[in-house]
Amino acid sequence: MSHDAAECPQMKYSIRMLVRHPTLSIDEISGYLNTEPTYSRTSDQTSDSQTAWSVVSWTEGKRLFFSEVDEVIDWLERRPEFISAVRQGGGKVCVIAQLSGKENIGDELSPNTMARAAAIGVSIGVEVFPNMTKSS
Repeated sequence: MSHDAAECPQMKYSIRMLVRHPTLSIDEISGYLNTEPTYSRTSDQTSDSQTAWSVVSWTEGKRLFFSEVDEVIDWLERRPEFISAVRQGGGKVCVIAQLSGKENIGDELSPNTMARAAAIGVSIGVEVFPNMTKSS
């Protein structure tokens, strides 16, 4: 059975870059990255006392989501000052593949991408949503 995009038009996933930090504001993170967040909340709105800032991209009709994770790692590698500032201040950066729990979808994370992410201090996650929509 083939699983190419032409036969799986309903297949969808999103890639989320999430920054959590105890003291950086949403505006500071946006300024460092020259990008506005898709979703954010301030430290006073969270139970863990950290600002959460994230940007999300959506893809439909494809299966191989880790290639997009690799692209985000490429982008982050060109921002070492940002990664350093986040980590030194007690924060973290994570690139998350968000998958629908209603579809058969999978991919393989390459050792090269894992090593590159580890080298800059970025974690890689996978999150599954049973009822995934664009607002997940």
